[in-house]
Amino acid sequence: MPCECAECAAKIDCDSIICTNCLLQIITKVNTKNQGRDKFEKSTSKVGAKHG
Repeated sequence: MPCECAECAAKIDCDSIICTNCLLQIITKVNTKNQGRDKFEKSTSKVGAKHG
């Protein structure tokens, strides 16, 4: 009996919780968020160094 993805309800292997497509979307969102945070931290550390 096929199982369903917890995110989109697509049919997947019962060994998985979510499908590969949903997993890729989540990883992309996390990476994008982390890249934005890294840029923010680098820019604020530069500002602190100039005024420090």
